[in-house]
Amino acid sequence: MLLPGSFSGRISSPSPQRGPLPSKHMSFAIFIREAEIVFTAPLLSTKASCAAKASNLFSAVTKGRFVSSATAAAILTSNPFLVFKPVPTAVPP
Repeated sequence: MLLPGSFSGRISSPSPQRGPLPSKHMSFAIFIREAEIVFTAPLLSTKASCAAKASNLFSAVTKGRFVSSATAAAILTSNPFLVFKPVPTAVPP
């Protein structure tokens, strides 16, 4: 019975039971309902805060400029790309 295709256990157990005990069965409808409850509660508690974040970010303005352009300007001024940056070379000892 240990090997696939073996007939050694057929006489002692012609149709072995499979799956959980009948007392442990859970219907699919109950399973879906419980899963829905688990996922719906956190969703409802975060939905309002997500809407507040979206209203802040989509039309956010910093000192008269949009945040994306202000961020791009800050990146460009902190890392100028036209400045010569020499690369150190290895010198043999």
